[in-house]
Amino acid sequence: MIASWLNLQDCLRRFWDRLGPIQNPEYDADLSHVHVSDFGNIAYENIPTTDVEKILEKLQQKVSLFRSKGSIPFVVGGTKELSFATIRGTQVTPGRKLGVINLSDTIDAQPCYDYNKIDQCSWLRVLLEKKTEMNGNIELVCLGSVGDRITKEGKEFIETNTDKHNIIFNKDLSKHTSEALSRGASLFKEALNFLSACDEVHLILSLEVINSSFCPGVSNPLTVGGFTVEDITDIFLEAGRSSKIVSVDISGFNPAVEDFRTGRLISALIYYFVLGYSSRVKQ
Repeated sequence: MIASWLNLQDCLRRFWDRLGPIQNPEYDADLSHVHVSDFGNIAYENIPTTDVEKILEKLQQKVSLFRSKGSIPFVVGGTKELSFATIRGTQVTPGRKLGVINLSDTIDAQPCYDYNKIDQCSWLRVLLEKKTEMNGNIELVCLGSVGDRITKEGKEFIETNTDKHNIIFNKDLSKHTSEALSRGASLFKEALNFLSACDEVHLILSLEVINSSFCPGVSNPLTVGGFTVEDITDIFLEAGRSSKIVSVDISGFNPAVEDFRTGRLISALIYYFVLGYSSRVKQ
């Protein structure tokens, strides 16, 4: 499912007929029993582009529909507020606690700048403020936060408005490794262990948390530190394998800046998630 503007959907779909083989010899994986569907775009021809709430409401309804059918929604789009709608649409099972793994350079908990309207800098604050409309509070792990892109106020808001939270900053990513696992796999498993009390987990990737040498097609490139392609592909492989991951969204793609390498990377992440998911389905 793609929530998009500009020509984002075309930048991605041109790669989908060559995502990867059905029989993957490197991972000894058979994808023939996995069903992947393209559910199209979130169209907003009759909605003003300034009416973000209506666009997000439409996305939330779509995600909720697919979740109720037992599918795993995989949403790709531009600005980060799409995570607000995807998370709200993900919570369709009463009484089940939701955790969120947020791979992002920012902690988007700033006050709304325009009469409480959601934007990409405030969506997480609004989500937590509306927790009474959800199944309860959420537990949150933030991976890759960059100190010069967050505020003390935003960090403090997260600390006081989540049941449980953990923030691993960009400068500390290299400390979370093990001999048995790659850095990406180690970070993901550490995040899942932290969210062990959660029944379901939503995975967020803001492409701006990846070093721009690997992912140039974003509006605010990260030139110091950040995740590598190997980190992110390992995370998506492990996310596919984990039965707790029930939905995924990727934001931050700006094809007007660069569309080929970044579009190919997003497509590869989808493929690696499916690789991991194939073992889950097989079991």
